[in-house]
Amino acid sequence: MEISFTTAQDTFDAPTAEEIANLTVGSFVKVCINNVDPEPDQFGGERLWTEITEIDGDEITATLDSFPVVVDLESGDTINFKTHHIYDVFDEEEFKNSVLYKDLQDIARRTTEDES
Repeated sequence: MEISFTTAQDTFDAPTAEEIANLTVGSFVKVCINNVDPEPDQFGGERLWTEITEIDGDEITATLDSFPVVVDLESGDTINFKTHHIYDVFDEEEFKNSVLYKDLQDIARRTTEDES
């Protein structure tokens, strides 16, 4: 299957060289995968989270950690891309300070209380 990526350096929010240099196996990064043959009413692609499984210079192998809607891939698929395709690097500390994380913790707490 052909996979096409959008280059992240063309956007204002591309990761810094330092963030790219600090990537390790297990890091989560977001890439934009293009919809190779979109229907007229479909989006041209979508940004998806991946978990890095191998790094070889600027070549990255990763497992898709999202549930694609637009592109013909599935969560868990292995994909290969280059570091310049990375749009975002997951920052655990930033996430733990986010409203989403606090909401998820609250939902988990309420669910646990309801089960007791």
